[in-house]
Amino acid sequence: MNNTKIVVISKNDELVRLVEKVADYAVEHLSSYSAYENYYATILLHDVDTVIIEPKSLAELSKSSCLVYALTNQAIIPKNLELYTDIWTDWQNAGLLKKHLSSATQILILYEIKQFSIGVGHEMSAPLNSIQGYVELTTVIDVSEEQIASFLDIIRSNAQYIGHLIYDYRDWVAYKESTLIIIREPFILSDLIQKIKSGKYADLLHISYLEEQTKANVYGNSTYIIKILEELVSRSHVRQRSKTIIKIIHQKNMVQFSVQSDQAFITVHDDSWSLNPSWLYDAQFITYIIEQHNGKIWAEDEHTLHFTLPLAEKSDK
Repeated sequence: MNNTKIVVISKNDELVRLVEKVADYAVEHLSSYSAYENYYATILLHDVDTVIIEPKSLAELSKSSCLVYALTNQAIIPKNLELYTDIWTDWQNAGLLKKHLSSATQILILYEIKQFSIGVGHEMSAPLNSIQGYVELTTVIDVSEEQIASFLDIIRSNAQYIGHLIYDYRDWVAYKESTLIIIREPFILSDLIQKIKSGKYADLLHISYLEEQTKANVYGNSTYIIKILEELVSRSHVRQRSKTIIKIIHQKNMVQFSVQSDQAFITVHDDSWSLNPSWLYDAQFITYIIEQHNGKIWAEDEHTLHFTLPLAEKSDK
């Protein structure tokens, strides 16, 4: 019988539920991993920035610590630290700490992929049902050609949405598994601006830029950058009548993009930020993409987000 159990004590109910769910998932699906068999740990999460672990025994410090670190990405402070210093050093020297942390991280990745696959499935159900319904309507005898053309437009739109969702999920899984490859190449800034202007959120935003700066060659992947901008605009338009402005500024060897909305769509923490609501393109994924472009990204406040992209070596000014 597997006696693995994790007890979580915290004022942060959401974090408690996350740790407990992933711990249960680890026990159920990866109980054969010796790192997670037959131990009992109490995890005290006093706040989001500090994790204090009180293992049942010294032998479980590495295992429970690594699991919590993988779940919360927070600093780990063992209770009665002086009692664990020697054995912690031994584990580091033996490479066991790295082994346990790697296994814990894999558990978290598997759990996140499982949870998001359920969400993606729910997200796909509505457009799939719509496609099925309109396909059946096209078979009705007294439907006019104009109506059939309208039905086909709806079917095409839903099919495109499903396709984009599948590609986004594929990229997100690749990012989580550290296998995502982003191919970068020079593209003209004006081309990117025109694609945004003709995109699905064109009517919901205003783009501010200087015409003479749009001939700049940016080095990156325009498909991902457009996707990020569209995702940020969609977050800032949960309410009707909200206004979003994209400002594009040419600065020396880089281009800065600023997305600003009169609606709060960002939660700013001490040293990080998150999007409201969060989905596949969350703050971590967007940050990863920008950093892969050798750019920087930061939140000014709950209404404004900035990121930079490098210019190509040769640029028309």
